[in-house]
Amino acid sequence: SSGINAEYGGTVHIFAIRDPQLNKRLTVASVGYLASQWAMGSFSLKSECPATCVFPAHSSGSAVKNAVIALSYDGTYHKYVFTSDGNCNRESFNVFLDLTQELEI
Repeated sequence: SSGINAEYGGTVHIFAIRDPQLNKRLTVASVGYLASQWAMGSFSLKSECPATCVFPAHSSGSAVKNAVIALSYDGTYHKYVFTSDGNCNRESFNVFLDLTQELEI
């Protein structure tokens, strides 16, 4: 994989690890020298539930190479595509588990 992602409080952060120059940076010289590296891109899930995020495998002929899938604990599926400049757009969404339905055991 050429990236890593992390989810915190409903926000998914995407970091480039093969080309760290793609990650956003902040440098403050007025307080000495402080440098910070931020994610190259991020997106927010509607709920603030925890989520498990993965980069889906793709074949060499796949049209979508930069994608992240988030499976949220509230039962929702999110697929986002992102560009090297950090723009993220939701490609698909689905509810795979309706938590408001009562289960019969």
